[in-house]
Amino acid sequence: MGTANSGHYYSLITDREGEPDVWFEFNDSIVRPFKLEDMPSEAFGGTENYSFSIATTGTTTTNQREKYRNAYLLFYEREVFYDVSKTEI
Repeated sequence: MGTANSGHYYSLITDREGEPDVWFEFNDSIVRPFKLEDMPSEAFGGTENYSFSIATTGTTTTNQREKYRNAYLLFYEREVFYDVSKTEI
C-alpha cells in the first residue's frame, strides 16, 4: 500500500500443498487469515468511501478517495527442499 514515492509492503501467502484457498496476510509482526474473496477490494486500486470526525463540531463526514492499496506481484515457488545438514547441493 502507498504511492509511487513511498509505501509499505506486506504479503498475502498460501501454501499450494496445504489446505486449498487458505491464505494469510503477513504484515510486519501481524499474521492473520485473509479471505481470498477480499482480494479485488484489497489489491486492485479504485476508490473507496471513508469517514472522519470533525472534533470542533462533533460531526462525521463521509468522502470518497483513491485507494492506496495496489498489488505489486512477486511469486516465489519452491522447487526443491535444501537439506542444510548435507555437504552436497
